[in-house]
Amino acid sequence: MSNYTILNFTWNNILSTLSFIITVIVFFERNNIRPGLEGLFLLPVAFGLCIQLFNGQYLYSNGGLGLKIFFLIMLVRYNIVPLLIGLTKGSYNTLPITMPMLSVSSNGYIFSIIMSLVETFVCFAAISYYTKKAERKKIIQEYHNAKQNLSLSVFGLIGLLFFIAILFSRNLSQVFSTFTFFTIDEKYENPNIDAFGILAIQVIKMFIFLILIIYSYKKYNQNKNPIWVILAVVIGFLNMSIFFGYNRSFVLQTAIATIYVLYSFFPSYRKILVGLLIPVCSLIMLSMIFIKQFGVSYTETTHNPLDLAQLANTIEAYVGGPWSLASGYDAYNAYGGFSPLPTFLKDFILNCFLSYMPGLEFLLEWFPNTESSPVIHQIYTNSFQMLPLSATCLFYGGILFGPIISLLFYIVIMRLLVKFDYKSKLSKDISRKYLYTLIAVLLSFTMCYTWVTLLWSFTKNILFLSLLITVNEIHLLRYGKIKRVRTF
Repeated sequence: MSNYTILNFTWNNILSTLSFIITVIVFFERNNIRPGLEGLFLLPVAFGLCIQLFNGQYLYSNGGLGLKIFFLIMLVRYNIVPLLIGLTKGSYNTLPITMPMLSVSSNGYIFSIIMSLVETFVCFAAISYYTKKAERKKIIQEYHNAKQNLSLSVFGLIGLLFFIAILFSRNLSQVFSTFTFFTIDEKYENPNIDAFGILAIQVIKMFIFLILIIYSYKKYNQNKNPIWVILAVVIGFLNMSIFFGYNRSFVLQTAIATIYVLYSFFPSYRKILVGLLIPVCSLIMLSMIFIKQFGVSYTETTHNPLDLAQLANTIEAYVGGPWSLASGYDAYNAYGGFSPLPTFLKDFILNCFLSYMPGLEFLLEWFPNTESSPVIHQIYTNSFQMLPLSATCLFYGGILFGPIISLLFYIVIMRLLVKFDYKSKLSKDISRKYLYTLIAVLLSFTMCYTWVTLLWSFTKNILFLSLLITVNEIHLLRYGKIKRVRTF
């Protein structure tokens, strides 16, 4: 038996055993938690079974960062959350600073359990299918012959100047009022933002980071002088530590993509890079979580102690746990009489950043008598907790067809996750690897978000960075000829 087979057997069975232990704990607490959650113990059972059926170790180890993050979120959602609910007897958080959780119906919880069970098998099956399909196409061989774009083209420079012009056309004092370095603190809730200014400065920052990393990479390959690695680390630190606005997801994506690019293109210094940059990434994440969810500032010396129920509820809301799905179910039933197509189109228009571009604002006026599903959920719960995908789709297809629509969404998203995760892992071009990692990490949060959140995040910073990277691949040659470097 090979080492891989031994490791494979151990990894799968350790997770399955963990799921079984949690199942037993939650089973004995099933009558002591929230009404409707008596079947909560089935979630860790489903996770453990999927690990065995679809060989979780193989999918995890063969995938890139996106799949690894996705499986970690699945582990939390289907094991840690049920365990915490059982240990806290299903207590609801009542502290206003963390958005108190209203009581939801038992039918809502039953719906959440059923949908969570089906989602588990569908997502695992889709990932397994598309992973094997990608490998059958021998995608790895395709990337062996890929080219790198290691220079700033004239068109890339023009694109960069275009975004700089946009930035200087905005209210700079308003843009820089959202500036944060290294950790997020009290001004995190500042509502005054300039979306276009923040878009421009974020794209400028990332593109300059990529150009400087490419330059350091080229210089290092020429003389192997470690000074270029040090320069790359400093540039990477600044890219992941300087941010504008309050999009926590994008801050995390940027940090992960930055570390991954440096880790991939400076292999001789991987341990040093991980040792320096992972703690920075962790501190940024902790500052976001504790400032936003618990009101704890890194500059404060005293604060109210965190209790287990408060922590349990926060984790449950973050990963689209039972309460999130159940509250979406109740919101749908409380605000009946929806028109499926207008609701879907309203969700798309309001959450596609392109709708806010000059000349397209008229789209925002369409369907004036229709509310978007996330807004309805916010009104119903009196909070800004995320509405999960399966609950969102109730507004498009009702109790009968809504779940089917959500499962189709999951299949499409899992296909995209596998596709960009493999591209992120195999790409030899610095800019493309960074871009694909941003997309893969965003898609890995599918269990935490609904599709409109993914749409908003993609059509903002990621889409415009992608356009700038593509433009920079077009080079002006002698005699006015134009050639594009075909990168992967």
